[in-house]
Amino acid sequence: MFIAVALGKIQVEEDTYFAISTQVPVFKAMQDLKVGDTFTINNNQFTIKDIF
Repeated sequence: MFIAVALGKIQVEEDTYFAISTQVPVFKAMQDLKVGDTFTINNNQFTIKDIF
């Protein structure tokens, strides 16, 4: 997931990324977290695998 202009889903070869803005709830849920931290959106739990 990229924090940028909200471009949505981006496919690069076999990898899928999502470009989101700082205004969406998913960004607010993961703001200030680090690799290995988890957050929940709509009863779905996610783990941050990498930050770059």
